[in-house]
Amino acid sequence: GTQIDAVVAAAELVNTAGLELIPGWELQCQISPTSSSTPMVQPVNMLMNQCLELSFSCLAYDDIDVSGAVIDLVSRILVSLEKKESFWNNNIETTNLTRGTLCNSLLSRILSILHLRMKYPTDFQFDYEDEDEAEEELYRTHLRKLYQRIVRFRPQLVLQFIGSCLSSLSQPLSATSPTEIEVALRLVFHFGEGRRPAPGAKTALRDGPF
Repeated sequence: GTQIDAVVAAAELVNTAGLELIPGWELQCQISPTSSSTPMVQPVNMLMNQCLELSFSCLAYDDIDVSGAVIDLVSRILVSLEKKESFWNNNIETTNLTRGTLCNSLLSRILSILHLRMKYPTDFQFDYEDEDEAEEELYRTHLRKLYQRIVRFRPQLVLQFIGSCLSSLSQPLSATSPTEIEVALRLVFHFGEGRRPAPGAKTALRDGPF
């Protein structure tokens, strides 16, 4: 108990520090824009790199209290990516990436983590009167919201990810873990939810593969 409490506290600290860091980093980008072919090497950019790695590590952690502690930060990262994509491409140092592909790379990492963490424990009974199981369900509701935010931002990227998940299922399906099948179907279902037009919108949903 003591060890996991320490990890939860560390994740909460990462979340708080990251939420404070991002606005300052965005402001720095606006003050000192760059057109260089390589990202700017500045202390605040190094901090952002560290923030990303820590937040992704916490989100992927196999404990809902640790993972859930950074959901606000990951949501804020997604907001920043949507609104200031060029700043990210110019200011976050990357390796082995074609210039301009940083955003998709980060989103793919988040999608992989969400896919991993969306899976329910094997002993989950969907008993929402049970306090622990209710917390598990609430946690996955937050994960779904992150996922659907990416769906709205980069639908084609998510479709490619879904296709990869489906094609990786063992054949025949009877040989595949029900948990793996369920989470793959969840990705499809929640994709449809994320692409659904707002109530009253006279817009047809068009996604070729579907």
